[in-house]
Amino acid sequence: MDILKLILVSSLMLLVNNYASADFPDKLKQRYAPAIIQPHHININAPIIAEEPEFVPIQISSIQKPVIDSTVTEISFYLNHKLNTPVATYKFNATTLAEDLKFRMRMRGGENTLYTIARLSDGSVVGGTKTIRAVYRYYEF
Repeated sequence: MDILKLILVSSLMLLVNNYASADFPDKLKQRYAPAIIQPHHININAPIIAEEPEFVPIQISSIQKPVIDSTVTEISFYLNHKLNTPVATYKFNATTLAEDLKFRMRMRGGENTLYTIARLSDGSVVGGTKTIRAVYRYYEF
């Protein structure tokens, strides 16, 4: 019985990993072609619900690199309603760490999907997504 559970869980994880490539819109896939964006390699710390869309804190907590010795050369951030140009792009050299990146981003109200794509020194491209719901607080006087 335990083996059946293990097989079921592993096959579900395989299906989820295969479906994960659909996380990135075609516009972003074409922009970074011929490299294939490897999803779920960037962990983004951001609130699920942001009460002030003008100042949403974003932090890169970790980047899983396919090649151990590779370094991040560039990180770009895109929002679901603005896929043609990045909202922010940061370039790095060998002495700076992309994992220490923290900044604040302005978002529109409603549900926003933040797409983060990093180019690595070995030519590979990794990415991550985070959905953030931005709501406005209304004050009564």
